[in-house]
Amino acid sequence: MFVGLLLFMVGTTRRKDVAAQSDLSCAVTAVFLHYFFLAQWSWQLIEGMHLYHKFIRVMGEELNFRWYLVIGWAGPLLFVLPSVLAFREHYGSDDMCFLDTSSNANYMLTVPIGVCLFVNCVVMLYILKNIQK
Repeated sequence: MFVGLLLFMVGTTRRKDVAAQSDLSCAVTAVFLHYFFLAQWSWQLIEGMHLYHKFIRVMGEELNFRWYLVIGWAGPLLFVLPSVLAFREHYGSDDMCFLDTSSNANYMLTVPIGVCLFVNCVVMLYILKNIQK
């Protein structure tokens, strides 16, 4: 999360007066931001899964930590790589080095985040319901 936020603060402002900031460096910054934001939300999803296993399936079989790593770090690549291949020209705009908010590439960021948020809310309500019993 720290790396994503630091990259967002430092890298999103497009500086046209600096010759070193090319379209390629802006696009690479946007790709890394896309990846780190999705990684942040996938780790939130993993935390929800972990809480489910700790509170609901107390005596059940727990996921191996390796699966947490795969979901947390490789899961976002399932959205970032196809998005880069399909919407390459929408990474970076004239104003900032981020996804072009007017393109369909933005759905490859907002939909996975929405799914993670929805699943975590459902898991939280399910845990609270079972704790209340």
